Amino acid sequence: MAESTPSVVNHPYQASDGTNSSMTSETIAQSVLLGQIITFGMAKGIVVITFVLLFASGALSTNEPSSKLWLLGLLMLPLGLTAAFLVPKGLQSYGIARFRAFESVQERIASRNPKDRQAWVEWGDRERLPLPLATLCRAERQSRLVGQAILDGVGVCNAVFMVISNNPWPLVAIGIIVFGILAITPTQGRLRGYFETALDPRLS
Repeated sequence: MAESTPSVVNHPYQASDGTNSSMTSETIAQSVLLGQIITFGMAKGIVVITFVLLFASGALSTNEPSSKLWLLGLLMLPLGLTAAFLVPKGLQSYGIARFRAFESVQERIASRNPKDRQAWVEWGDRERLPLPLATLCRAERQSRLVGQAILDGVGVCNAVFMVISNNPWPLVAIGIIVFGILAITPTQGRLRGYFETALDPRLS
């Protein structure tokens, strides 16, 4: 996989052979901020949809529940949580495999000097990322969005089932879903941890 881009700039963090990786316009700070905005937007969206459905339909009246769909919503909760954990893990592993296919990454992993790898883990949060690290950032973001989208879908379904069934129990599932989405809010520490895992020489 080619690493070259039209513009290449020098950077003090070099591979052991003194070569520089192609730089991109992406930074760690930008990647984390984008992920946080999307995360908070998803969480807020579920809350807004829930309240809109409640007030627009006059749901949760004193009448008896009209259906058992709320049970289906609660059943979706553990399934959604499991899928939101496993699917992103698989996507992250695929992203690491793509990252480690870069020649410059292989050189750092094979280097006997740990500082060659640590330099990328500790990359400046506002410095432009080399292409391999930018690729890894995108892989982390995409895998997290997939997990959050799964949770988002479960939350919306529970909101709809709550209205149809005239039953408040789906609110419990919605609360757990919102917490789950917020729990995986991206941070620089988590992103750097992903970098460190991807650069670990012990990783097969």
